[in-house]
Amino acid sequence: MKQIFLAMEKASGRKPGSRLGHGYYNDHAPREVLVKSFGIARQVERAGGSVEQICPEVENTNHTTMGKSPRGTAIEILRTSPEGATLYHQILEKYKKFIKISSMRFNSILIIIFLLIFSISTVYADGYEKYRDCVVMAEQSQNQIAIANIKTGRIIWNWKPTDSSVAPEHYAWFSNPSDAKVVYGGKYVLMSASGGACALIRIADKKIMFYAKAGHNPHSAELLPDGNIICAASDGNCLTVFKTDTVSFPDRVIQRSFFCDFAHNVVWDKKRALLWTADKNKIRSFKYSFSNNTPALQPVDSLKFEDESGHDLFPVPGQDALFFTSQNKTWNFGIQNKMLKGNSILQIPGLKIYKARWIVENSFSYPDFDSIRSY
Repeated sequence: MKQIFLAMEKASGRKPGSRLGHGYYNDHAPREVLVKSFGIARQVERAGGSVEQICPEVENTNHTTMGKSPRGTAIEILRTSPEGATLYHQILEKYKKFIKISSMRFNSILIIIFLLIFSISTVYADGYEKYRDCVVMAEQSQNQIAIANIKTGRIIWNWKPTDSSVAPEHYAWFSNPSDAKVVYGGKYVLMSASGGACALIRIADKKIMFYAKAGHNPHSAELLPDGNIICAASDGNCLTVFKTDTVSFPDRVIQRSFFCDFAHNVVWDKKRALLWTADKNKIRSFKYSFSNNTPALQPVDSLKFEDESGHDLFPVPGQDALFFTSQNKTWNFGIQNKMLKGNSILQIPGLKIYKARWIVENSFSYPDFDSIRSY
């Protein structure tokens, strides 16, 4: 690299500039900005004094094309500065409302590091702690996904397809939301709707990362270890696996469906690498193929329960067990199966809540530091 720059200087009579960098084209996996900044540092070291100006490769400054938020872009600008990049004041000016400064001297490394730490703490430290004492709801009176604090009885966040990038002709897919789960470190909501939709939404800016039509009255959705999404649909008696392509949706989506009688729910068991679902009168387990482009399910086992119409299934926090509801009973399926009594914990007049869940970290299904995958 240095030899090339020296040759360019010899030929032109002036030192060249360089645009260094590679990767971090979206902020779905924020730790990648560190990897990119270390790579820029190595490139700066190799260039030595052979270049006059170095500008980092900071792409997606229109905030939308590659899925990088404005604040994520600002953090990237700050993170690449200490590694030797000289930046234009215009870039910083564009983002000053996000990083709370009007101007700065770029040779002040201490200020940059301080701002970096502050920004990272405000952007990436939310997680599940932010939603303690909160439930996420599939709320049907306004066709919305909402997060409510049970102590105040107030909705603190909501999302509607009509206020998003969902195409108007697809609004009907999102009618009667049927399930909502907070996933990926407390930063995204996975949802389904009886109108046919299955979707992944980023909480911070309400951006829809993926959506597709499962059809057949979906009741629940779940993340699979390879980033794919599976949806349970009761009218179609099926489990449908989607390749979660965050670029080509909703028109070019790879999906495959598998029979499951009266499918209403689905939960991934990371310990056993199994998929659980409860149908008409049995709890069933499936093996997943881990084939991203050609997903497949294989039945493993089933357990009959003494009731009918399995409805919801979810891990018991901190236990190797599953909560399960049927037409007349609430169950705890684990080492011992027993009937549980339900409690009313939240009432908000005027809403039609089809389903609500505590927002807690789900270590039963998902690994630590799980993050969204993009293709």
